Amino acid sequence: MLHAPMEGLKVVDFSTIVAGPWATRLIDDCEAEVIKIETAGEGDLMRFTPPIVKGASRVFAQFNRGKKSVVLDLKAPEGLEAARHLMDEADVVMENFRPGVMQRLGLGYDQAAARNPRPVYCSVRAFGQEGLAERPHRSTIFPPTRTADGYITVPLVTPRNYQALFALIGKPDGIDDAALTKPGALAGRGGEIAARLADWCAGRTSQACMESLHAAGLACGIHAARATVLDHPHLAARGVFGGLEDAEGAFKVLSPPFRLRDTPREARAFVACLGEHTDSVLSDLKERS
Repeated sequence: MLHAPMEGLKVVDFSTIVAGPWATRLIDDCEAEVIKIETAGEGDLMRFTPPIVKGASRVFAQFNRGKKSVVLDLKAPEGLEAARHLMDEADVVMENFRPGVMQRLGLGYDQAAARNPRPVYCSVRAFGQEGLAERPHRSTIFPPTRTADGYITVPLVTPRNYQALFALIGKPDGIDDAALTKPGALAGRGGEIAARLADWCAGRTSQACMESLHAAGLACGIHAARATVLDHPHLAARGVFGGLEDAEGAFKVLSPPFRLRDTPREARAFVACLGEHTDSVLSDLKERS
């Protein structure tokens, strides 16, 4: 009798939006039991992403079909205790909070492994754990906004994002307070909001804009020019690029995007010429035969 490849495995999934939920949906498709932890009230914000049919998001369904949904208040002792007990039974733990959040909750890798060393603990980060990763970041929703000396990106996803932004730059006409508490309510006002943000940014430098937006708790970044990307300090801190050298000189290549806890990973520092290893590989093969 054939068995599904991950049948019998239990996954505790704290992740939201796309990257983590997509990974755990694929695991669920292989018949693992995936328990999705959500917050009371709004849950995963993808639940409010159109198209919505009879109150249910088809986009959310794409990334979360088959999973069990459990609402826990991770700010309350009873919610944290329930989360710990679920993790005690887990084979996989997935999370994509900002760096340090799970540790502050007492649910980080070291804390979880002390109770149950078995699970694969996967932390998904758009920008890794080093360098500027501790700042809030998200995929860009609005296009880059022009400042006095360049461009910045300001992704807005949750009602709290909009509340923080309007407290800083002012609220466009016609947006009432009720709209600021309901996910998805401002989806049709993006043009007006982008214009208001552009007016606010126009008289400020990119650095000044970023500092003010970060102080308000908003995700924000300076839009890097193509010529500066390879030397960006965050990418250097992440070790995003490795060095190679050939007959034409030195150049950079992408390193693996993932990090393993106790195991190094880096791009190998050579590029083989055509057939360079034919003799050695086939000779070794012959000796083993």
